[in-house]
Amino acid sequence: MKKSAIFIANQWYEIPQAGGMIPGTALEAQWLNDRAGGFELRKLALVNKGTESVKLGSCHLLEADGLPGFTAETKLFLDSGGGWPTGVIKTTEHFFTPRYAWEYWLSVYQPAEERAWAAEIMETTEEALTKGVPGANYSFGGMAGIQNPEGGMIYAFTAPLRQCHSCIYILTDGKTGALRRLALSCNFCGFELKPGCRIESEEMATGAFKSAQRGLEAWADMSLERSNIKLRHKETAVGWLSWYGYRLTISAEEINRIADFINATYPGFGFKYMQIDLGYCDQNVPGRWKLPNERFPEGLPKFAEDMRKRNFVPGIWCSLYDVEQGTVSAGETQSVGKWAWEPHCPTCILDPTHPTVKEYVADTLRYFKSLGIKYFKIDFLNRTGRTDELYTPWDKGVVQGAGTYRTSLKNIIAELDDDDFLYACSDLTMHAMGLCSITMSACDIGNTGIRDDAEKLEFFREQFTSTMSRYFVQNKLVTMTADSINIAPPADLEEARIRTLFVGISGGQIFLGDKFQLASPEVLDLVRRVLPPWGKVAVPVDLFAGKTPEIFLTETPERSVYSFFNFEEERPMELQLPDDREYHVWNFFEKRYEGKVKGTFKPTLPRVSARVYALTPVEEAPQVIGTSFHFTCGAQELSEVRVENGTLKGLLTRPAGDKGSIFIIDKEGALRSLELTGTGTPLTWEL
Repeated sequence: MKKSAIFIANQWYEIPQAGGMIPGTALEAQWLNDRAGGFELRKLALVNKGTESVKLGSCHLLEADGLPGFTAETKLFLDSGGGWPTGVIKTTEHFFTPRYAWEYWLSVYQPAEERAWAAEIMETTEEALTKGVPGANYSFGGMAGIQNPEGGMIYAFTAPLRQCHSCIYILTDGKTGALRRLALSCNFCGFELKPGCRIESEEMATGAFKSAQRGLEAWADMSLERSNIKLRHKETAVGWLSWYGYRLTISAEEINRIADFINATYPGFGFKYMQIDLGYCDQNVPGRWKLPNERFPEGLPKFAEDMRKRNFVPGIWCSLYDVEQGTVSAGETQSVGKWAWEPHCPTCILDPTHPTVKEYVADTLRYFKSLGIKYFKIDFLNRTGRTDELYTPWDKGVVQGAGTYRTSLKNIIAELDDDDFLYACSDLTMHAMGLCSITMSACDIGNTGIRDDAEKLEFFREQFTSTMSRYFVQNKLVTMTADSINIAPPADLEEARIRTLFVGISGGQIFLGDKFQLASPEVLDLVRRVLPPWGKVAVPVDLFAGKTPEIFLTETPERSVYSFFNFEEERPMELQLPDDREYHVWNFFEKRYEGKVKGTFKPTLPRVSARVYALTPVEEAPQVIGTSFHFTCGAQELSEVRVENGTLKGLLTRPAGDKGSIFIIDKEGALRSLELTGTGTPLTWEL
């Protein structure tokens, strides 16, 4: 069975597949069909032919059951659309866990008609669904991949989601994995379509591929082509943020000390931004952005001045739309609770479509910019995309949800210059595309101590999985951040390697985020090994293999660099090489030659650890097989490498004073090392 349906006036109405009037309503359905990039594309336009406005609810562009290929071993890729979990599970599992307050977020983003519909299909209660029922899964990012032995299927919406929240529902039998119902849904969220007016849904995209992973990549390519998204910034931001090290204790004096430490420890490594989180304004109350507190007695003007004196660009955290009640005179919602931090004042979410709110946003940003602030971390933006009855938009031409959310971002960028950096934090990933410099890809990454704390480790692993599983959109449709490099004690060397490498291969910004200055020299040096940023995301080679992708490929012109992550006890891991060639293996962290390998590579990783192995095809010696300078093992720092008259030579570009080695297999097959010190300009070397 395949059908389409829309929810109006407390009931579902079936939409004719050939278009035309929807029986029992005043709406005419017009289907818009297309093909691109291996996908069948379909969009629904609705026209009100009646004399009264029609209040639109959820719309299932496709609803199907009985589809083949769903078993207990079928794998699903689900994108949560924000900081909640994203990744791969089996059809018999349930993705979301109580730690994410999923019951609350369902009430905010999932309409009542969908909850009732899903409960009926799953033969359970709405309350049970909010707590998690095996087989009941949703992709609020509007993106789902299905992998079975026959191949892969993609059910999705073309990105970005511009107007409607869009969700993929995959409801299966919790024991057998058999499909009960699949639906691709757009939520018009009570939008009132006036007589004679027309509205369009998001564009549905379905396609079959050799593998679901290839389908995800094809979907990103197709979305880019159709939406013509332009990345706001192509530079990879490098800097520091205050939250993980200081929370609400940060002070003007301490920020100055940290800035001085960075300048002394990492000269030439590209640190540009110093971004202050919550803790700078009056009583830490959201909305009192311009008022100083006792830790910043001279306020933001002095902070910005001090950063510029130290050759940094000042950055600011702000929750523009989640503020203390009374911050604006109009455009506030009812109270949504109390601020999470002292003094726990009553807060509200602002309606981004209201003129008074727009004026407040513009005034606040103009104040920040007058101080020379150029980096803006705007938090809790996902609240403006909520679809419950908390508020209805002042502007009746905007659909609540995706429409109000994108309006909140448009208000911000209207006040920013092209070189201002906008970090959309606590975000809706698929909606923010094209509107921000970077977006958050998971929850806060958390402080250190994961190797000896099972709960912390599991939380970190979930954020790692959500970030790296979205590799196919990175720096194509949007730039995501892996949050920050946290390496302060109690982190040991192994944890520091995990955290530093994770941020390095993510392709997003590289920020230090805790009291890193307390780390050992050996740990501090790890930061240098991911700088300057490579700026490209590593590709998981085992995305559908298990709970967490663990092996990632950074492909460079001269070699393949594989990053291995082990979140369990010491164990052997296995990589099937893509061809029958023989490779030299260089262990980057251990600075050790592992010999040659062919066919299969099986390193053993210690408990909760990470390793980088550079695999260079064996060729006539001499040849470079790795370096100790950068995790890409030559791709970032070496150029013009060649053999002339039996001499291997090239150029090394590293910050002045950075010491390391190039590792070479010589004509006799012996390992040689060439110790060099960066000069800040290309340095000629030869062996």
